[in-house]
Amino acid sequence: TESVYGWFGGFLVVSAAWALRNFHESLTFPHIPSRVWETLVLGGLGLSRLMLLMFVLRYSGQQMPRLERWVRPALVLLLPLLYLAGESVLSLIRVPYYTACAGPMWLSIYLLARHSPWRREAGPALVLGALVGSELLAIHDWLVAVNLLPYGTQLWQNYGLGLVVGAMTLALAQRYFAAFATARSLNQQLEQGIARKTAELDANYRQMAAYEKAVALAD
Repeated sequence: TESVYGWFGGFLVVSAAWALRNFHESLTFPHIPSRVWETLVLGGLGLSRLMLLMFVLRYSGQQMPRLERWVRPALVLLLPLLYLAGESVLSLIRVPYYTACAGPMWLSIYLLARHSPWRREAGPALVLGALVGSELLAIHDWLVAVNLLPYGTQLWQNYGLGLVVGAMTLALAQRYFAAFATARSLNQQLEQGIARKTAELDANYRQMAAYEKAVALAD
């Protein structure tokens, strides 16, 4: 459906805003209260994952109304709830929250692998590969966050974000141009059919005119 483009746009905007958090060391931002900043960092990740899930549902053509009844309110309420929770609560739930954010990504991967023609079409294969690669990078960041990796930074997932956005863009472009090619082919078939019917009607008219002329001469 056309809404797939809307969810892609929402994912792109939220993900780009979320990724800005990693430029705080090289860019100077206006002062942002730490509570607001923490809300944006945690909420941005959750929103981008939920929007990605909605994109995948539309892209793979799946209808899951029960799931969507939970996702849509979550998109609206997530940021206010995180802000109301306060910094102390956010610091306590940071790691469990990051772990929970893996759920929408894993479900998106499952839906694409199960319901999209990724074995036959390049677009779904690109998106699926990008999601898997991005999640592997996210797992690395999670391992660093919980101190299971004694080295490294929690910035690898940003590279995965670029992969996902690029793959989604190419997949949507491929689908758009495929739809355009199909429409053009159908239009050509329609024009050919109209021309054929017009020629048949013209031939029938000529035959009828010749018959009427012959009858008139016979009389």
